[in-house]
Amino acid sequence: MSTVRRARYRAHRLRTRALAIGPALFAAALFGQHGSNQLLGASEMVRQRVSSG
Repeated sequence: MSTVRRARYRAHRLRTRALAIGPALFAAALFGQHGSNQLLGASEMVRQRVSSG
């Protein structure tokens, strides 16, 4: 893989991770521990629904 393609791939991974982590950090900062626990519970429910088909 060329250096340019590798750099684009890494930049894409960084953007997608930031999009995933950003809202979680926002909720944790805004709602504290209670909000983090609710967010974790909600994400687990979504994950179970998606994996069960």
